[in-house]
Amino acid sequence: MVKNVSTYEDKTNIMYSAMVEATNLEKRFTNVSKLVANFRSSDGTVFPATIAEVKNKISPSGKGLINVWASVPKGYSTANMNLLLGEAVTDGKLSEGEKAVPDSYVNPVSYWLPEEKKDVATKLAKLELFPYTISIDKISTSIADSVFTLKFNYELTKEKLTEINTEGHNLLLVFEDGGGIKRFEKKFDFKDFDVINGESTQDEDTKIRLGKRENFKIAIPDSGLIFNTHFLKQYTLSVYDEFQGQRKLLASQKADWFITTD
Repeated sequence: MVKNVSTYEDKTNIMYSAMVEATNLEKRFTNVSKLVANFRSSDGTVFPATIAEVKNKISPSGKGLINVWASVPKGYSTANMNLLLGEAVTDGKLSEGEKAVPDSYVNPVSYWLPEEKKDVATKLAKLELFPYTISIDKISTSIADSVFTLKFNYELTKEKLTEINTEGHNLLLVFEDGGGIKRFEKKFDFKDFDVINGESTQDEDTKIRLGKRENFKIAIPDSGLIFNTHFLKQYTLSVYDEFQGQRKLLASQKADWFITTD
């Protein structure tokens, strides 16, 4: 089944992506079959798609999330797009192994795609980054000893028994002062998420992990910011799902400087 679709953008391109959920109905651990994918628009235009294969075996009754994406021209409508999936074939046999390069496919199936969720939340709560969900609260800012610090609590969870290839995916935080005095971006790679807090070593404390954490800090040297404190009134903290360098905005929350949010 298709869990969701997402559109990632930069200044010149659109990356159209579908998250496909495959459930293992076997009574043993098994790999997801190699697949070939294409997106097809309502006018019949076909866009060859790339598949991020799930590398780990799926447990019985477990799920694999397969990310399928294609580059689409800027301004091209993705409404009423559908997804074509077929079993990959190499030299007349079903493709097996990492080195197998499909030259055709069999047993194609067409999936209608769900409507994309494009609403941008105004609170950083229960934001979906399949198969993860993150909530951020108790956000605060401070300036001391020529260092600007953004501090917050977070909780990161993951759907159980779910495997996914997260290569190329980042959680992106963007901090922007309303007056344009302070701005920065901070990326957190999805591949680091699955080390649970309490298991990470001291030098890994700057990374976001599964679980709950209080007083997570991002510290940035800024010797001149202290002299602009009387201009600092409100800022925006935004969360993006970033894939292959292109972004989708999930939430933007406004807050006052030097005051802790709820």
